[in-house]
Amino acid sequence: MKKFLSILFCCVAVVASAQTIDSKTNGEYYFTVSPNGRYYAGAIDASYAHFYDAEEKKSFDIEPEDMRGYKVAAINNQGQVAGAYELQAAIWEQGEEWLILPLPEDATEDEKLWYEATGISDGGKFVVGYLGEWATRIVLWTLQDDGIYTVEVLPKPAKDPIYNAMPQLVQPRNISDDGSRILVRWVIDDGHVEFPLVYSLQEDGAWIYNFIDPDLVVKDGYELPEYPNVEGLDFDVADSLLQDYVNKLNAAEAGYYPRLNGASMSSNGKYIASKIGYQGPEDLYGVFYGAVYDIDNDTTIIFDGVRDASCTSVDNKGNASLCTPSTEYFRWSFIANVADPKTVKTLTEWTKERTDGKIDLAEHMMYVINEKGEKDLAEGTTFLASEGTAYMTYQTDLMGTGLTETFFVRSLLESDNEMILDNVQLVTYPNPTTGVVFVSESLSDVVVYDVVGHKVYAQSVVENYIDLSHLVAGNYYIVANQAGNQVVANIIISK
Repeated sequence: MKKFLSILFCCVAVVASAQTIDSKTNGEYYFTVSPNGRYYAGAIDASYAHFYDAEEKKSFDIEPEDMRGYKVAAINNQGQVAGAYELQAAIWEQGEEWLILPLPEDATEDEKLWYEATGISDGGKFVVGYLGEWATRIVLWTLQDDGIYTVEVLPKPAKDPIYNAMPQLVQPRNISDDGSRILVRWVIDDGHVEFPLVYSLQEDGAWIYNFIDPDLVVKDGYELPEYPNVEGLDFDVADSLLQDYVNKLNAAEAGYYPRLNGASMSSNGKYIASKIGYQGPEDLYGVFYGAVYDIDNDTTIIFDGVRDASCTSVDNKGNASLCTPSTEYFRWSFIANVADPKTVKTLTEWTKERTDGKIDLAEHMMYVINEKGEKDLAEGTTFLASEGTAYMTYQTDLMGTGLTETFFVRSLLESDNEMILDNVQLVTYPNPTTGVVFVSESLSDVVVYDVVGHKVYAQSVVENYIDLSHLVAGNYYIVANQAGNQVVANIIISK
């Protein structure tokens, strides 16, 4: 078995696997988790913002003390939170003040009143967001060498390619760790139809976009209806036109159809977690299944073992969390993988397997008694971290009792953090360093880990140096490709 190696002062030690569980029952809701699974951000009783560090087991509140004019949207591996402060796009770093991000020079009055950051890359180099209360424009903030963020408005299509409809909103969901891919929700039909819209950064610095949609099957003798223009119409008239449109749509389509809801993207930018519509011969309105779209291979993987479920997240290895709709305030969670979509396991089964039986969530979770008099576990909404699914958290929302229970499960297994045993040593200087590391030859696929195996930085190409000045003092490991060989270096950052 390949093992993750710590190369400290030329000594070799294996990082042992560890399984821990931490339960919190003080009404904490977490909306977002960092890709390495260490940091969580959300709110207390949906009233004021909150931050949790699963490594240090420390939590504290984020100002302001209520959620009015404030939103939590994303968090990166350094614990930087992207969101909105007093209706303005902003970044928060633990223990620091909010940094308000700039508006473009042509911002409208509406955009000046409300704009939000919704995604942040590793190290905070790139931040994505939207302008206006109804998300009319997509913007990208880029951190420059002088520490100042600049802003640019990204291009967007006028209409979608399937229904030929203008969007009601275009809302960025998240950005990949290296800042090269952005996932955007393209919403029409009062939110009933969504398309994932993926932006990719080109070598010349330009952004291109494309819609993600599966094959569309239309019944013989039917045509897809044209999306109605309801702008300025009376509500009842507009509602009637939209309902007629939906009825014609359902009548025309069979098989999988592109009501593909963009939920989230893995931090490496490879997978999109989603849900997809299906209309069988006996289904009047259709059902939904969890789905993952593989961007690199242009394929859609559908998990049809759990009906009426959506994928809430997907990690870099294709593990996807499936969540069923709320039933009397309970949700049931499942885990599947793109390599074996027919095998779906409950969150409890999956966790027990991943921790070699050391953690059985059934011993911790709340439950309900079903009609057979048996216990049904209330597994809540599941989030997966992208680093080998090292962490996950889920919530059980019991509105009848006013209790929210959140679990943080940590499972660092040797098979999850793989580095080749016989790596070639990478020459870097100076070492120790205050943050800037110079290399003798150009590198590709550069990843930096901390001493416990968390990825803290990534860069696709390095020509002369790596700037790690944003990291705290400590020992780190650089793993990269150099002339076709995987190389590794232990560096010490001292400040």
